[in-house]
Amino acid sequence: MKIMIRTWIDKMLTEFWALMSGGIMAILSYFTPIKDIVNLMLLLFIVDVIFGFWANRKTRGERFTASKIWETTIPRMTISLILVIAAFLWDYVYGTNGFCTHRVIGGFISGVLLVSIAQNGYKITDWSLFVTIAQIVESQFKNITKKSKKK
Repeated sequence: MKIMIRTWIDKMLTEFWALMSGGIMAILSYFTPIKDIVNLMLLLFIVDVIFGFWANRKTRGERFTASKIWETTIPRMTISLILVIAAFLWDYVYGTNGFCTHRVIGGFISGVLLVSIAQNGYKITDWSLFVTIAQIVESQFKNITKKSKKK
């Protein structure tokens, strides 16, 4: 009798983990169309953190603190990812033809991160090229917003 109960428990646990892993994979596969946007945003957040701390160390002499990441970067990154995922769901549910809101939001957030990285690059190196890069990205924002206002 004990062997039967143990066999039943082992079988249930195996099936439970198979069900859970299948459910998790189903959810993840639903969001595969935005994996590139999410991966790029995560990469840019990480690079921005590295360049930000490097610039702060050079200009202000600040040391690395994990609390600063938890207070600023993690909430911003979490909210940004939630916005992109929510916009993807919105686009998918309402079938916005030809206009992908999740790409616009992801592109805007990525652009802001690029400007921040370029500004920190200037603080680190005093190379004026980084100011020019930041201005180019900012002008692209202005062009995109002007075009969308005309429509």
